[in-house]
Amino acid sequence: MSLLTMSIYGLYQYDDSLFDDLSLPEGIDKNTVVNNILLESIDLETYISDPDTLKTAIKWWSLQHLPVWQHLKETTEYEYNPIWNKDGTFTETETRNLSGTKNNTQTRNLAGSSGNTETRNLAGTTGNTETRNLAGGGNTETETGVNAYNGTDYTDRDKSTTAATTSDTGTVQNAGITSDTGTIQNQGTSSDTGTVTDQGSSSDTGTVTRQRSEKGNIGITTTQQMIKEEREIAEFNIISYIVKSFIERFCLLVY
Repeated sequence: MSLLTMSIYGLYQYDDSLFDDLSLPEGIDKNTVVNNILLESIDLETYISDPDTLKTAIKWWSLQHLPVWQHLKETTEYEYNPIWNKDGTFTETETRNLSGTKNNTQTRNLAGSSGNTETRNLAGTTGNTETRNLAGGGNTETETGVNAYNGTDYTDRDKSTTAATTSDTGTVQNAGITSDTGTIQNQGTSSDTGTVTDQGSSSDTGTVTRQRSEKGNIGITTTQQMIKEEREIAEFNIISYIVKSFIERFCLLVY
């Protein structure tokens, strides 16, 4: 290895494959990282002046830090509400065993008497009177016959008619009295006496699982404070972090 010192930019101009083995998290553009390394270290010298040695060192250094870079990159991709400090789901499990026996006894005595009395008086008088006048007449007819001396048959001689008269006159009366008077009484005794027993067993056994979600600001941090912290997070740049780490590792920080 040469004892002469050179800048990273100078070595890259000599060997542009210097960063071919640099490992980066998926999704980060290598050209962007390399160009920023060259720009930020252009006035700095590296203590490894041999291109092949520096190329190998960059390979193993990047592999060592790759898991950290990957995790830092993932923190910039989280989805969350920046003004919430509580956002989660809680699960509670309850085991229940409420088996038991119930026994209810009821004694009943509903003895009693009931009586109904009805007094009736339906006395009254009924009467019908009919007047009849059926006077009228009729005819009676009389005939007289003679027999000639030399004949065998009778011959009418004369004929007379007599009128007769009929009469049905008077009054027909139907009168009477009805009476329905007295007392009707219904009386008796009822009894419902005894014991009613209701007995059985109940069981409520099993597991109850409950879930609840809690979101929002619980009040320990103001919304303004969280907004300020969110701005600091927004200023974090994974490419700048990698470039700074490279310079600290491979450059002489003496101006």
